[in-house]
Amino acid sequence: MQSQGDCLADVTSWLEQDGARIESTYREASEQAEAPSAFADLWPQADCSTTQVAGLNATELCAYQTALLKWFKLRVVERHQSNRNR
Repeated sequence: MQSQGDCLADVTSWLEQDGARIESTYREASEQAEAPSAFADLWPQADCSTTQVAGLNATELCAYQTALLKWFKLRVVERHQSNRNR
């Protein structure tokens, strides 16, 4: 059985890999994901280095939060582009 840290690292890795897949498929995805969003207020802006979860360190949590946020933005671009191509 994996530790929480190992599990979180696996999920973070998957998010990063899937993000890279999206960026390679949709060249404009990275640029659009980096652009300011009208929905920025929907994302928590908490400093991940101050977040505490038993069994996890700030580095693991920050890597996960960063990967999740980027992946989500890329995924929105991917869904939008795939709907336009239908």
